[in-house]
Amino acid sequence: MEPVGDVKLLMFADDILLLSKAPASYIFTDKLRLPLTIIEKWAQRYALSINMDKTNFIMFPFKKIPTYIPRLKIFGRSIGYSRIIKYLGLHFDEKLTWHQHFSILKDRTQNLQGKLMRYTRATWGVKPQIFKEIYTKAIESYILYGSEIWYSDLVKLNLKLNQIQRISLSTIVKNYRTVSTEALNILSGCPPLDIVAKVKKEKFDLLFKNRALVSHDFILNREDIDIVNFNFQPLWEAFIIPWTMNMDPEVNEHKIFTDGSKWNDQVGCGAICFDNYGQEQWSFSFRLSNNASVFIAEAVAIMESIKKIIHIDHVCYIFTDSRSVLMALASCSDQTTIIEEIKLLLKNNLNIKLCWINAHVGISGNEIADSLAKEATKRQDIDINIKYSKKWLKNHLQKIRVACWQLRWELSPKARFTFGLLPQVSVHRCFGDFFLNQFLTGHGVFPVYQMKFFGKSDLCYCERDQGTITHYLYGCPLFHQIRRGISLRTSLDWDLWSFCLYPKQERVYVL
Repeated sequence: MEPVGDVKLLMFADDILLLSKAPASYIFTDKLRLPLTIIEKWAQRYALSINMDKTNFIMFPFKKIPTYIPRLKIFGRSIGYSRIIKYLGLHFDEKLTWHQHFSILKDRTQNLQGKLMRYTRATWGVKPQIFKEIYTKAIESYILYGSEIWYSDLVKLNLKLNQIQRISLSTIVKNYRTVSTEALNILSGCPPLDIVAKVKKEKFDLLFKNRALVSHDFILNREDIDIVNFNFQPLWEAFIIPWTMNMDPEVNEHKIFTDGSKWNDQVGCGAICFDNYGQEQWSFSFRLSNNASVFIAEAVAIMESIKKIIHIDHVCYIFTDSRSVLMALASCSDQTTIIEEIKLLLKNNLNIKLCWINAHVGISGNEIADSLAKEATKRQDIDINIKYSKKWLKNHLQKIRVACWQLRWELSPKARFTFGLLPQVSVHRCFGDFFLNQFLTGHGVFPVYQMKFFGKSDLCYCERDQGTITHYLYGCPLFHQIRRGISLRTSLDWDLWSFCLYPKQERVYVL
């Protein structure tokens, strides 16, 4: 629907949303009368009905709480006023604090984890790696749905997110309830949820709000990202570029050999053209910016070659050893702007044929193109600046997320015993052994821990020292034979990591 004045009408699936603003609440009664009448007529025209039980409105006051509630009607029935409204899965409250939204998220996450707990307990059940996969692919995405809208870097909001995340991490790690959330993040390999939400919002702001992404001394703008075809294109309007792998590279026609190379983090591409008689016509080599990949270098070599021969009215063959570029050209999905530009150049040109050849099998043209590309990587000056790809942006944001997590882990006052064992964060880590995690966290059946929480004696059964982890690992005479046996069989100095690396089925726990 077209907007009525400054009132916006939005439709998505079976939802209709009216957005309006005014300096006083009483103005809405008259201001929204015409838009609601238009919706009535539209619904009657298409024989649609409106569910009044789900129809309500909310006001977002700027400063003062409104004292006047507008009287809005549709189909002769009053529209109810609500302080919390649900739209597209998000619960909006009038002050946009999102407290109600997080409370609902927490309850639903607890219900979901309760169902998953049927398949695991502290000492048996599904492997923790499977639960981690379920969390990262499903539960985390569910919790962070709409975070581009509701996330703000506030202390209360961050604490609420980490409280919700803790529910899932406890299922993965299998630990005592007193273990801190920071330690759960480290043992499970799952970054804190507030950091994930913050990075996700920064990506959204960069791509859709054109806000620069600042990290250390690096500033990234939207214009620096290779964004392909934001506009929807029907599948039947897409086109592909065919290629062959059976063409003889010694064919008596115009032929071009292209290649790309990366050496010492510097990227280059090159190409050479031969005529019908095998005489060299031209060649080029370009140094690309360091953020370019070999895939992009191969594509640039093909694109620049096409620009040089697009005016020729007879058949020309372009030989490349990059099968990935040829497959991208033969795909209907969006790739990069370079791939899209090659498609546009070849869309109405049937004289240029793309061919695949094996690399480094003695084909002279391919070897020359390879040497040109490698020669370009040694130059100091950059000839072509390449925009950052979406894959590069994803990897860069992942590095930012890990760096923020590492800094928080180093500065946190909690879980310092675990920090001494695992000072580096890692997303590839997943400790889900209930007994082993007692050693990694210090929270377990050790007398020192039992005294702290239950008032029991902190002395070891040997009565020589306190019952700490280090006492059991290095000094307790009750376990001398166990330590000596494992040390002899593993040829390792006896320490906690020797215990961790020892086969699980042969491990003897201090219980």
